[in-house]
Amino acid sequence: MEGTDHGVARIDPAVGVGQVKRLRIGIYDHHWLTFGGGEQVDGSLAEVLSAAHHVTLLGPRPVSAPAMRDRLGPDISRCDFEPVRTTDEATQISARFDLFINGAFLSRARNRARVGWYYVMFPGAPRSGRESRRHTIARTAARVLGPVSGGPSRLNTLRALAAAHCDDTEDFVDTYQRFLSDSRYTAHWVRELWRVSSDVLYPPV
Repeated sequence: MEGTDHGVARIDPAVGVGQVKRLRIGIYDHHWLTFGGGEQVDGSLAEVLSAAHHVTLLGPRPVSAPAMRDRLGPDISRCDFEPVRTTDEATQISARFDLFINGAFLSRARNRARVGWYYVMFPGAPRSGRESRRHTIARTAARVLGPVSGGPSRLNTLRALAAAHCDDTEDFVDTYQRFLSDSRYTAHWVRELWRVSSDVLYPPV
């Protein structure tokens, strides 16, 4: 994958990861069977990368290669499949791959592979002013108080309360090395909400 003069990324199996070795690549999508736009993107990534690497599709239920070809176009016949039903399972299984690609909409799965990419269709709704202030206070409190430990206590109650109002956005974002956005608009909000830059990789429409 490389950028163009217009800041638009493209996948090229002959460069980047393709020069290293035959990689074990996992592509996670928890909506394979809806055959929507996200599945067309993830299926296209799988088709291109499986030409040179060992690709495993990850999701709740197997996706039929003929159905994918008929409905959306990508050829995933060279790919394997492993069942992954939850975010925690996706986080755990990612450690088995050289490259983990999270293509699941609004997924909070963490990457434990050597390299992680996240394809972003949108990073989520912007927080209101009140939500943003509450989140900042909760994150600060959680950092100062530390994690819940030991038995019941007033301090642990405060720790749990802070954690309950403090989402893990930054935690999972920090585990990925590269972000791909489906448009310049999405890339803008990835920067605004997740504080990371991303390459634009338009869907294959």
